[in-house]
Amino acid sequence: MRFELEYLQEHGVTRLQVYGVLRLEAYRPMIVATLADMQAHHTSCLVMDLRHASLGMSMQETASLPEINQALGVSLEYKVAIVITEANPKVNGVRLYEILAAHRGYDHKLFTRYPAALLWFIDRELY
Repeated sequence: MRFELEYLQEHGVTRLQVYGVLRLEAYRPMIVATLADMQAHHTSCLVMDLRHASLGMSMQETASLPEINQALGVSLEYKVAIVITEANPKVNGVRLYEILAAHRGYDHKLFTRYPAALLWFIDRELY
């Protein structure tokens, strides 16, 4: 698994692109690096692009992610758009994460189209 971080200055958003199989042991260091990048760019908005990734986490591991995020210092003020293809076999796991994260107070939303995720940051009243 590898990931790339990019600051999209025109939108004030950090983009995290994930490639390969994302497993729980790689999740923590990836989030720590992402938080550092977001702090460096003074942004509270993240697009987590999973369109080129396979999710190698069980439902139980997926369900633990909101708690892991909290322990890593992911702020409730951060807005996270998660982009995954509808055809991904783990899309229901991401939907589960979205629900569990909302119960923890996070504003993390699932999208199946990248442009819609960016639009969510630009025009939140549409959502």
